[in-house]
Amino acid sequence: MSLLQDVWNRLKVQCRKQLCDVWNPNMTPVCRNTALSHCNLGFHSSICDLALQSGPPTLKLGSHTLTFRHGQWVRHGGARENARLQGLRWRLQKLEEENRELKLRLEILIDMLVDTTVHMHTLEREVGQIERVRQFRHPEKNVLYAKRKGPSTSG
Repeated sequence: MSLLQDVWNRLKVQCRKQLCDVWNPNMTPVCRNTALSHCNLGFHSSICDLALQSGPPTLKLGSHTLTFRHGQWVRHGGARENARLQGLRWRLQKLEEENRELKLRLEILIDMLVDTTVHMHTLEREVGQIERVRQFRHPEKNVLYAKRKGPSTSG
């Protein structure tokens, strides 16, 4: 067993030496030159150079700008965009007025159709009553009238 312990102790010593040469927790590693290490980054320059903003996140897609506020993306536009929106709102208002006018005209036309239909049914009833009275008073004229008109389907 002493041979194994001796080999084990030698491996421990060898590993410690190799590890201690590579990494020492008491020493801080030397910084290597990176792309930003040669820049002078103070507090004010880091905000300007790195474009850090303290406001809400903003996203720009083409000519549209969106800002995230109160849990929603809000769209921003220039003067041209606002003028366009105002023109669309005006057009929407005009179309809504036209829609109300057309609905009113449609209601009037439906009322006129109902009135005409009622008038037509009233006239048909009156014609039917006149025909029944004529058949009752002058049955011989009805026979002559039926012969002139053609063969009767009822009889």
